[in-house]
Amino acid sequence: MKHDYDEFREKCRVFHPERGYSPAAAREVKEKFYEVGAKMSEARALQQLLRGKYKQHVQVDLQKQREL
Repeated sequence: MKHDYDEFREKCRVFHPERGYSPAAAREVKEKFYEVGAKMSEARALQQLLRGKYKQHVQVDLQKQREL
């Protein structure tokens, strides 16, 4: 997931309003944005499920939360 996010950030650096950009590049960035968003929501859903099911065993690690 971190690789996808880094790839998305790298594609976003290509854009510069004064130089313009190609429609293909814009489409790639949009697709990558949706991929990353879907994976993030999936990770959050899994976290909620595990926290609900294993309340007594789960301790929230704030540093890992921030990294995610």
